[in-house]
Amino acid sequence: MKLFLLDAAGAELILLLPGAFVLFLFFWGLAEGFIINLFKINRFWRSVWHAMLVNLVSVIAGFVILNVTDDTDHEDLFNLEADTNHLAAWGIYWLVSVIIEALVLKLLNRSAPWSKIFAASVVMNIITYVFLYFFYFYFN
Repeated sequence: MKLFLLDAAGAELILLLPGAFVLFLFFWGLAEGFIINLFKINRFWRSVWHAMLVNLVSVIAGFVILNVTDDTDHEDLFNLEADTNHLAAWGIYWLVSVIIEALVLKLLNRSAPWSKIFAASVVMNIITYVFLYFFYFYFN
């Protein structure tokens, strides 16, 4: 199974299954909103809303990255398979997701300290990517 993945639902999911994308966006919004709330960045439902926005921006960034790069030169990097041979690519996507989501989360919560924002982004993406890796590995 080849995947174009940047974050929670993945960029391909928008085109393939729009309804599934909305469900994944809501599910990850709840999960990551809970994490944002745990870091006391915002109230729960506002955290859910922010998590959904952050993930949407992250997926859009995935589209931009995939369209800007020449995938014939970087096929192994951007065509992810859920196996141990592609862990470096998963790591790069994770790092890009952490940075993008931290920046957007900071824009949405200007009064929150960077340390809390960055820590929440790291935790959110660790949970997301571990779940996705095992999910894709299981169904591969």
